[in-house]
This record gives sequence, C-alpha cells and structure tokens, in this order.
Amino acid sequence: MGATPTAMANMAAVTQEHGPSPIAFAVIPIVGAFIIQVSNALVINIMLMMLK
Repeated sequence: MGATPTAMANMAAVTQEHGPSPIAFAVIPIVGAFIIQVSNALVINIMLMMLK
C-alpha cells in the first residue's frame, strides 16, 4: 500500500465503494506503517552487515 498517506487514500476509495469500517480505517494504515518501518530497519541492518 505504500506510505501512510497513500494507504489513507486507498482506504478512502474502498470506503466510498463498500461503505465505512471505522476499525479497519484506523488499524490498517497504522499496522502497515509499522510493518514498513520494521522491515526497513531489518533491510538496512542486513545491508550494513554485508558491507563489513
């Protein structure tokens, strides 16, 4: 889904099509952003280990 603003735009489009889901609208972008940041930290650490 990309960055959090993109996720919010995607969720707004889905909401217009299928109706509101307040829980999903709040949870999905936050969890997605968290997963992206954790995976980014792991990738950076792996790349730095490869350079040593």
